[in-house]
Amino acid sequence: MEALAITEGFKSSMEMYGIIYSQLIADGDSSTYKSILDANPYHSLIVEKIECTNHLLRNYCTKLDELTKDTRHPLHLRKVLSQSILRLRRSVTGAVKHNNSKKEKTFDEKITDLKIDLLNGPNHVFGNHSTCKPYYCKHVNRDTNCEIVDKNLVPEMKTCTLYNAITKLVSRLVNNSKSLIYSVNSNIAEVFNSIVAKFVGGKRINYSSRQSYSARCATSVVAFNTKQPITYLYEKVIHKKPNTLIRRLEFKRKKMRPKSKPSRKITLQKPKNNIDKDYGYFCQKPDLNKIDFEFAKNEHLNKLKLTEVERNDLERRTVLQSDSMEWVQERRQRLTASSFGKVCKRGLVKCGPLVKNLLRGANLENVKSIQHGKDHENIALEQLTVFLSSIDGSPCNIEKCGLFVDEKIPYLGASPDGLLGEDKIVEVKCPYSCANMAIDDGVKKKKINFWKRNQTGDFTINTNHDWYYQIQGQLHITQKNECIFMVWTNVDMKVEKIKKDDDFWQNKMEEKLKMFYLDCMVPEIIDSRLDRKMEVRDPIYLIEAIRQREVTREAKKRKCENLLEKTKKKRL
Repeated sequence: MEALAITEGFKSSMEMYGIIYSQLIADGDSSTYKSILDANPYHSLIVEKIECTNHLLRNYCTKLDELTKDTRHPLHLRKVLSQSILRLRRSVTGAVKHNNSKKEKTFDEKITDLKIDLLNGPNHVFGNHSTCKPYYCKHVNRDTNCEIVDKNLVPEMKTCTLYNAITKLVSRLVNNSKSLIYSVNSNIAEVFNSIVAKFVGGKRINYSSRQSYSARCATSVVAFNTKQPITYLYEKVIHKKPNTLIRRLEFKRKKMRPKSKPSRKITLQKPKNNIDKDYGYFCQKPDLNKIDFEFAKNEHLNKLKLTEVERNDLERRTVLQSDSMEWVQERRQRLTASSFGKVCKRGLVKCGPLVKNLLRGANLENVKSIQHGKDHENIALEQLTVFLSSIDGSPCNIEKCGLFVDEKIPYLGASPDGLLGEDKIVEVKCPYSCANMAIDDGVKKKKINFWKRNQTGDFTINTNHDWYYQIQGQLHITQKNECIFMVWTNVDMKVEKIKKDDDFWQNKMEEKLKMFYLDCMVPEIIDSRLDRKMEVRDPIYLIEAIRQREVTREAKKRKCENLLEKTKKKRL
């Protein structure tokens, strides 16, 4: 109803008042704005939505408060965050006020500067002043030898992913920098609606007329203290008995109250599991505009860039792999080797299902095949260690490793099962489908497709298999030259040495991985459509290629039908 009424107001504004409403100041309710966009009241002019500053800041503080209750993060850091929520809010309002006061700068320049200041806000609040500006940080102009009192908690927060969670909330403010620069709110509309509702009785009762509110409060106090009905008070003050029907009603209520009290049950309202597609943080709304999108994209890619020291530290910190929260968090922002085969062999299909699986995949820990692999991986590695030691004639040590990040393409990552010496990686597979088979039987029955039998009966590697793509990706990212690959079952094992193939990487993998991450994954990471209950974006070139393929298929189909028809006519 609200959306329809406001949309009708926009559509009739020219006819009634000769006015074009080019901007709409509103909160998170997207159904209204979507309705206006669908109606397109001014044809050549698109109505711009400006988010209410109050709602943005309140939502920001609410989400920060929710983080303080997230027990996945260390307690002492959550306490620090709880004490710093107002400081984080003030860092936003201070940055908005400062950038708004720059009269010499253009509007676009103000927005760009504000985005940088907003991203730096958590750094400043939690003690990292390396990128602070003088206007809000007392540490910037200090002597380099001067001791800074604030403890830098940012590195510790990054290791437990709390900092990433905070920056994700900040990114919503960054995406609404334009609205913050306008520094407007919907207070006037809210107050007006409140007054209208009070006087027309739409949402509330008007208690403010002729001392009605104070009289009701006083009556409630007396009734509470005396435990007597209001008719008793009326009789004492007015010296006149009230209406008989009212006395009967109150007497009946008083009599029923003790009976109903013991049986009264308190029912707590259960939270709704479904998300409102028209309101709130996850509502349907338009994509970011091109300028904001490019800014958010560059910020995301810059955030993934790591120095050599940072890459090495990350690898060491994530040795526990799936048992490390940081490993899970860092992988989620990147495209990792285990998915390279699926990406490179996609063909002309929409990227939505694969993007959703990579970014929002369900927890697979209880899947039998995954659990089987985890349960037997250590056993397989121990047997591989014994096998390699017997071949070399000396003890060998397979070292556990964490997440490796590509030196040149920081959004690609890999986590081999181990490292062997200076130049080798180890990858182990324990397929559940042939857990009690010999490797040879598994290949014959096509349970294991990594190897094929040639005409002489020898095993040859299937270079089109997902495992081969994974291994070549791991070798390239870790900058190693050889992979010791083993397939293990309960009754057998087979070891294969696979060399790094730079031609395979350059010709069949690199460009496809780049295009998929930048064109399919990045838009969903920085401006999620899944959160808004919408379909994942597909690149324009992919949509066009799919359309062209359908046109070609349809043409071939018509051609075949025409040939069949001509053949039938000739026979007749």
